[in-house]
Amino acid sequence: MERLIEKIFLGRTSSGAEVYILKAKKPEVIAAVRSDVSTHKVSKKIFGELKSSVDDIIEYFSREENYETAEKLVKRVTASHGDMGEYEYIGIYLKNVSRLTTLIGWIISGSLRKEYMPGTEKSLRYVPIEGSVEEVFVQSLENYKILEKALDLYKRMVASGIPKEDARYILPLATKTEEILQPPPGRMTRKWIYYMLYSDYQEAREIGKILKDWYDKEYVDGASEEVRIADIPKSKLPLFKKGKTLSRRDLEKRLNSFDKIREELYAHFDVISKTLTWNATTSISSFHQDIRNRQVYFDVESLEEVIIRKEIVIPTSIKISRFKEEFENLAKEMFEIAENLFRKDPQQAVYYLPLGTKINFFGRITGEENIVDIVYLRTCRMAQSEIRARYILLGCYVSKIAEEEDIEELKRLLPRCLRERRCFEFWRERCPVYKKWVKRKRDVLN
Repeated sequence: MERLIEKIFLGRTSSGAEVYILKAKKPEVIAAVRSDVSTHKVSKKIFGELKSSVDDIIEYFSREENYETAEKLVKRVTASHGDMGEYEYIGIYLKNVSRLTTLIGWIISGSLRKEYMPGTEKSLRYVPIEGSVEEVFVQSLENYKILEKALDLYKRMVASGIPKEDARYILPLATKTEEILQPPPGRMTRKWIYYMLYSDYQEAREIGKILKDWYDKEYVDGASEEVRIADIPKSKLPLFKKGKTLSRRDLEKRLNSFDKIREELYAHFDVISKTLTWNATTSISSFHQDIRNRQVYFDVESLEEVIIRKEIVIPTSIKISRFKEEFENLAKEMFEIAENLFRKDPQQAVYYLPLGTKINFFGRITGEENIVDIVYLRTCRMAQSEIRARYILLGCYVSKIAEEEDIEELKRLLPRCLRERRCFEFWRERCPVYKKWVKRKRDVLN
């Protein structure tokens, strides 16, 4: 019987990450696999347990007799997640890759950042984790014990009732994850490969090298090496301060002209171009999720600056728990290791940073429609808590200016359910806001 997905192993990095190419006979089967990567809810229904790897689900949807299941799944998921319907016949599957490297890969994923790339990554809000990468980046047994302590604390916090999305703030950037990316074939794929190939970070560079070898065999591309390098997007997560982008440096000079919304959140809105620019300090965990928004251009500080500052976000559920002091002390130990290592081995040092570590970035979005859309998405109750709080404040900030300047489209920047009295999220029936403001109103009208 014909297989619907061919999984081709390309190589393994020195950190243990495995690189595969997925080739599909029908593109929706890769979308079906991607539907499971984030939360593994599909594999739980199919196999009766929560799987930690997507290998089994790839194997399941590779079999032609399961195509009907894939079709039904994609129809359901695309009802609320449009990018699942942006089909490609090829996917890049990264297995046992570090959380740091997936963050680096998402930086350029957006139309404003010269790259267009749907993709799905294992969500630490829902899926059990498997530990940390270790072959190259953890050479000291004493240091590695810190990573084991972080995993142990994470498990104990989750077992006690702390939400996974809060407990993950103590996990290191070395934490293993998996993702499937689907850049359009040809130039867009090459741009992402070369972006990784010339990254500041070893693991990313090794993945780029593996994929470049595959790309040169797979595609006819007459672009010279000089042209390919010149085509690399400028957005990045710098390792060193000296590597910051020119646009980041320029925005830092102009920060004094921004309006202060609250501590660690500043914004400026241009009423002519309808451009909202903001500066925020947030956790790496929150930024990792926010960075996937393809409508926003991001300029982020270097990890060298992050390590120097040594600050962490402590979620409220942990602040009021018996784990608060242990969380703070362990984060301090992780920062000390990162700071000491950075002087002699910066490549290894950054993997010890907790996901709750504070990182500063500028975000920029242009146009009324894009601003309305991002507020719809990011103020929804389904959004991560830090992101939701930030965009609620940014929405209020722009709405106030819109009232003063009579910009009709931006006067009421609210979640879709409150502004339009409708919601497209699959799990909307579980949302108390939807029940109160949308469903109840419809019931009254009927």
